[in-house]
Amino acid sequence: MFGFNDDDFRELKEYIKESTSIGFIYTLAELVSGGVLLSLQNSLVVVPGLAIMLPGILDLRGNISSTLGARLGSALHMGWMKPRFEWKGDEKENLIGSIILSVTMNVIVAVIASITAWLLGIEANIALLIGIAILAGIMAMSILMPVALAITIESYKHGWDPNNVTAPAIATIGDIVMISCLVIAVKILVR
Repeated sequence: MFGFNDDDFRELKEYIKESTSIGFIYTLAELVSGGVLLSLQNSLVVVPGLAIMLPGILDLRGNISSTLGARLGSALHMGWMKPRFEWKGDEKENLIGSIILSVTMNVIVAVIASITAWLLGIEANIALLIGIAILAGIMAMSILMPVALAITIESYKHGWDPNNVTAPAIATIGDIVMISCLVIAVKILVR
């Protein structure tokens, strides 16, 4: 039927099973993330322009960590990486690349948020927004990179496709972690 053989149906069934169960769990977790954001909104409106920066920085964190997980998952499937942490080869290159990309993009997002705030007539302190973005990004990255690595390796060890598991997991966990790190960065840098 439709040119599928038994192996294709088995693979499709496995994909649906993995993606649906993980997707449901992380959809619920995203609702928690929204609740966390709502409860912390007073901490986030203290800095003019921070609310403008929030969507970009949240997406950025999940995208970089999810891409890291996908690259590591591909390295596992191709046999370029063993299912354990080693600070060498593909792992090292991907982790360093993610760190550089994260810091660079955090600065860009903060600058764009500052420009947008200025265009909207909001007095935003560009140095403060950059400082918050970098500090929160480094804190979140120090949590999310090991989590992405662990989820990728553990899902691979358990026979799950890391590409079906890591991206939704990190996107969800990343939102909760990044919101918390933004609040902490604001509390540290705004006195």
